[in-house]
Amino acid sequence: MDKKNNTAVFRIGLSRFEIPVVIDDYTIEFTAKNIHWDNFNTIATGIYILPKHYYEGKDFNKENFEFPVISGPYKVAESKPGRYIRMVRRGDYWQRAYPFNKGRYNFDDVFYKVYNEEAIGFQAMLKGDMDIFPAYKAATWVTEAVGEKFDKNYIVKQRIFNEKPLGFQGWAMNTRRDIFKDKRVRKAIAHLVNRKEMIEKLAYNEYEPTNSYYPDYYLNGETNPNEAIEFDPEKARELLKEAGWKPNASGILEKGGKEFSITILDRDKSTEKYFTVFMEAAKQLGIKASIETTDLAAWSARIDKFDFDLTWAAWGSGVFKDPEPMWFSKYADENGQHNLAGIKNKEVDALIEKQKSEFSLAKRNTMVKKIDTIIYKEYPYVLLWHLANIRLMYWNKFGMPEMPLGRYGTEDYATDYWWFDAKKNEELEKAMKDNTALPASPKEIKLPKIETPQALEEETEPVVEKPVVKKVTKTTTTKKTTTKKKK
Repeated sequence: MDKKNNTAVFRIGLSRFEIPVVIDDYTIEFTAKNIHWDNFNTIATGIYILPKHYYEGKDFNKENFEFPVISGPYKVAESKPGRYIRMVRRGDYWQRAYPFNKGRYNFDDVFYKVYNEEAIGFQAMLKGDMDIFPAYKAATWVTEAVGEKFDKNYIVKQRIFNEKPLGFQGWAMNTRRDIFKDKRVRKAIAHLVNRKEMIEKLAYNEYEPTNSYYPDYYLNGETNPNEAIEFDPEKARELLKEAGWKPNASGILEKGGKEFSITILDRDKSTEKYFTVFMEAAKQLGIKASIETTDLAAWSARIDKFDFDLTWAAWGSGVFKDPEPMWFSKYADENGQHNLAGIKNKEVDALIEKQKSEFSLAKRNTMVKKIDTIIYKEYPYVLLWHLANIRLMYWNKFGMPEMPLGRYGTEDYATDYWWFDAKKNEELEKAMKDNTALPASPKEIKLPKIETPQALEEETEPVVEKPVVKKVTKTTTTKKTTTKKKK
């Protein structure tokens, strides 16, 4: 794939295949170079089918809003970059009658609005300009989502618990910069972050501290082997001294004639309060820290080039964990890849290579947990906190299945599974007109108990042999295909 295109996220998986061969108008043949547990998924669900006749000869990096030929259940009706996008349901969707789509995609129109600040979006929700609103910030959920509309259940305020894979968020320290090459320095920075105080005083006790790069492994009682990095300025001072940083005449830490000075690259004014707490603690030890705030586009451009000292980054996860994009040494030097911290570790690389050909999920998970314990002690991030549920608000006019977002879905799945309930909408309008309350809705929704088949609990080797034929064939309704990364 052409590295000039912003398609780094696809390059890892597709690099495992030879150049595709068009067999006929409806069949493309992919031949794998190597065995990998994710090969089939990479081709079957991991790439998007786009029309070659439209995109050929155009700059992929500038094609973000025009999709004249698509293969999904909705098509773009209109859009305005940075403002909104309106999707309309297609009557000719080729998978509409497929059994696994029964009951899905019930809305004729789906309107996504873009707000630069959550507070502005929330006010639009209260006015009725939005129907569904996920609360990403604790303050919105705890202090702002209150009042008559919530008390009378016009707007439902609900926590939804499912098995959505948990990623992590934290402050990435760029080990390509000399100041962060020593892991003692990185650990010292972690000791200067008072997560307990931040969670209690700034985040309304909404979160649990994260002590793993794969925190969902440890949600159901399994012991996490990683030792939590607690707020401890004196320990930080000791580590910095061991690493050769000593205070100069002005009290600023110095090594080799250079002061300890870092710039925090930020993209959200609302997160400054957390950095400010850290900066006060860092200042007491002689660390100079400043914040540079930019917009999302500029931040993304710099992150893609690893042009930062320290920045706040949040990552999603998958049901099946693949550590390669985040932690493989090879991608520490390739722009646009996920190894933001630039970590290179030979033991981790060996485990990543080993897990590629392992088809037992239980054994792969054991390898990933080992990778986690190794990476954790390299301190590439100051790990912060996580939330094991989805905070959702919606006007009380929708129907939904027993599992509102599916077993593994996020808030995005509301438009997949929900439907407009005319009767509930009529009751809502009448209650608002009469100034009466609607019946209370559950404050929490949890997954029903699902028995796990014994075979899955045991996680034995698959009964089928590992493949030796390295071909994956995908049939499509588009004659020729190409791929791009959406920005």
